[in-house]
Amino acid sequence: MDLLHFNALLKHGVLLDTFAGTAGSLFAEPGLIAPKSGLTPLSPDRARCHFKLSYATELPESELGDASAVRGQITSQLCFQTLVHFVQSPTRILHIQKAIHQQNVPGKSLTALLFSCPGHFGSSRIAYLEFNKSAVRRTVLGSAMSACSLAMRSRKRVGPVQTKAQDQDQEQTGKILAELLRKHSSSPPSSVKLKFKDFRHYMATVAVAEHKLQEQIRQAETKVIESCSLKLMKLENGNDQEFNAFFRTPPGYQGKFQAGDKARVSLCLPGGLDEGWVMRVIEPPHFARAGEITAVLSPGRAWSGNDQIKIITPPGPHVTGGRALRWILEQKGNPAVIIPEFRHSLWYYITGASEALFERSRKPNQDPSERAVLDFLVGNFENLPKWNIYSPLHDKSLATPTLMNLNDGQKQAIEMAKNAPGGFLICHGGPGTGKTHFIVEAVTPFLNDSAKEHKLLLTAATNRGVDSMASELSDRLRLLSKDDPSLASRYILRVHSYKTEKAIVMRHAEKSRRQNLSKKPASSAKPTAGQASERTDPPGSITAHCTTFSSSKFELIDDHRVQNINLSVGHKVLELHDLISSTSTPEPDFSSSSGRNDKFVRLYTRYSRGEWFPSDVNAKLEEALDEVLGAVVQGATALCATVGGAAEYNISRHYSNAELIVMDEAARMPEFETWPLFAFYPKAVGKIMVGDPDQLGPHIDEFEELEPYHEQLSMSLQERCQKAGFESAFFTVQYRATPQIADIYNGACYENRLSHDETTSIDHPKRILADAVKRHNEQTYGCDNSVVFFDTPSAEDTQAYGTSKACEQYAARVINVLENLLSAGFGSDANPCTIAILTPYTGQFKVLSLAKDNMQKRYPAVQNVIIETIGKCQGMQYDIVIADPVLVGAIPRFLTKNRLNVLLSRARHGLYVVGNYNKWISMKWVEAGPLKAFAKELWQYRAPATVPVPKRSPFIDSGVFWTRDDD
Repeated sequence: MDLLHFNALLKHGVLLDTFAGTAGSLFAEPGLIAPKSGLTPLSPDRARCHFKLSYATELPESELGDASAVRGQITSQLCFQTLVHFVQSPTRILHIQKAIHQQNVPGKSLTALLFSCPGHFGSSRIAYLEFNKSAVRRTVLGSAMSACSLAMRSRKRVGPVQTKAQDQDQEQTGKILAELLRKHSSSPPSSVKLKFKDFRHYMATVAVAEHKLQEQIRQAETKVIESCSLKLMKLENGNDQEFNAFFRTPPGYQGKFQAGDKARVSLCLPGGLDEGWVMRVIEPPHFARAGEITAVLSPGRAWSGNDQIKIITPPGPHVTGGRALRWILEQKGNPAVIIPEFRHSLWYYITGASEALFERSRKPNQDPSERAVLDFLVGNFENLPKWNIYSPLHDKSLATPTLMNLNDGQKQAIEMAKNAPGGFLICHGGPGTGKTHFIVEAVTPFLNDSAKEHKLLLTAATNRGVDSMASELSDRLRLLSKDDPSLASRYILRVHSYKTEKAIVMRHAEKSRRQNLSKKPASSAKPTAGQASERTDPPGSITAHCTTFSSSKFELIDDHRVQNINLSVGHKVLELHDLISSTSTPEPDFSSSSGRNDKFVRLYTRYSRGEWFPSDVNAKLEEALDEVLGAVVQGATALCATVGGAAEYNISRHYSNAELIVMDEAARMPEFETWPLFAFYPKAVGKIMVGDPDQLGPHIDEFEELEPYHEQLSMSLQERCQKAGFESAFFTVQYRATPQIADIYNGACYENRLSHDETTSIDHPKRILADAVKRHNEQTYGCDNSVVFFDTPSAEDTQAYGTSKACEQYAARVINVLENLLSAGFGSDANPCTIAILTPYTGQFKVLSLAKDNMQKRYPAVQNVIIETIGKCQGMQYDIVIADPVLVGAIPRFLTKNRLNVLLSRARHGLYVVGNYNKWISMKWVEAGPLKAFAKELWQYRAPATVPVPKRSPFIDSGVFWTRDDD
């Protein structure tokens, strides 16, 4: 029997009693490493392939063989071998967690297993907690959970096989670090640290804080819903294997569900428990209240239907919005148990990276680049050697600043890069100062150095930021290739998760295989999001919302983060093997291939034709797929990824010799997220951080237990180093906003250090729209400005949709301003422009979004208006912005200087702001300082008192607002 059958039997419950009954006694014996007589262990590579395959496919009962005969062959030693061989990366750990969790293996047996496998379970303190998830509901582990989680640091990190001496050194390092964290976990720092005595002191502060945060997030995100009523509705895309699911979280439930989160679901049906369902949470409708969740539910295996499942028919078109959702939630549903999955796989890599860095700090003879990283993290800037980050270039003249399209301040940053302490360059740029443009120009010499191949790693805090960099770099390389054909073979990759990249490679083959096996025409395939959007559901209907968010942009790619598939690793694999056209034609060509990896092409083609694939052939396809993905990553000139994508073992191991690391939006990255970049890419000469500490910083969830560490965690590495005295470049020229708009945040946040490029002048030929906005303001409001401030003395602090802040008077003014713009033709086909409504609070966001839905019949162009919260709009710019701070007189704890800066710095040509000047300016709280500063800047642009002040809007539901005393 091979491991594929072992795992299949384990999943189907055949081995439950054998596995659980023998694990406790035999797993605890470390000497059982040699296989028993008659059992031939698989090689680690083959074992990994079998393991991945067992979860990539579902075996029918006919392929399981004689269960009773197989049962007799299984021993605890084979169980031990199976698990030990598989733990080669966090991905495999997750698979093991799922397998064991489904079988409810006793926590005691798992504890024995984990601690009897030194060198295999590594740093996965998270794995320990995940393994014991089923045990937590049965036993009270209390503080032992935290203790065991720390103890797991003494085990070997996930990664390639090492020598016995390396294993011993690493195990010793892990024990020391675990003891260090244990010692300091009960004594939080009294203040924020900017510098540290040494690396031990650094880890005792920042790593302890990260560990505490990780524990709190895990507990919050994995709270099991033991009982809920799941309302199911058929998807409107013709896929009878998926449903839209609606439910309310139980009262007092502290867990969090966000779009993209996944969970395992068991339906409690009259005929028994129907397990193995997978749920993916989608964006909630605007009209959803707190705790009302919308998701997509699909079976985790081939499913032929079950007439015991209750399916809801959606209400008629006359019932829309919140009424429709309430109606659905009041229907009789399916009793279910929901087990959320921990979303942050990045934590595995952060843990491993922290251990790798700590291990390097203990080495007596450190590599200069490794020593420089450690000194930089500690704040020992004085001892950093000066390096030229352009030293890897063959033609160093390419890095001449005068050859780059940069302003004087940006050119100065290039000169600083040639004499960078430890290879580090920090660039601080305000809104619209060309930060991403600088990055593209700064790395262009590496793209253009035709005599030498280079490897560049570019990261950003958000997927949107990564997409932007990847697109601009790809365009730049394409232009360079026209002038120098020798660069034509170079390429830029936008890296997603390894699982997603594999799905991208296989999606055309999977589609062809399904068609060949079912003999159905291609048109029967599941519609994409673009196709689904052609439905004529009325705006605001629950079916329209579900149709929009239930389908991915690309068929068979269950990852909504994929926006430009042509730059993905998977797409490049298909291009390089001639399995898909590199032009706009999307269909694969299985008949012609360049044979760059003949084994992969043959297997891929056979799979697409629908040929029978036994387990050994499927394993070969998995091996070949890993090979081609690794080769494509290794051959890239630049990788663009979030830190999570760059940290994945199957990416970093093929690109660990990157010469340059660039961190865009660096001021938004939590410091601990930079550890994988420094640990897994140790050869990088240059490390460039570009961001703005005066805009949004790292988002750290607030937990009571985390309070002493919150301020330290909320400070990015860029901000800490700048405050600690590391010299940084400051970009002074802004290119985005007209001077009147820019002066508002320039005075309130940047001490008037920003200057305006000549192209921002309202008289410039590129600013025709700004002139039109100014004339509109004069005609409509009597204000001859690019900015209009609407003082609203009658406004009151209220709440809507739960406990989120809202203000009806502000919302009414916002809708009134929007109506005036649309009536004047802004945003129409004749006068196209981007109009955005920005607000910091989700309650007001929902109010305004529903109002937008209600406006579509009278103002068709409103469908193009963007409504967004502050947290999602940093890095974006819009032609016209209507800013709604929501706050009237309550304490502005959430409305910090950084959030106000983002709110008021997105506009290019026109800015409208609503507020209550007298209440803002008379606030006595310390937290009110930034709001008062912005109020003073805005007052000069106030609308005349003769302008009518709307208190209500026919498009706004006044019933959602309620008032309570502010805290």
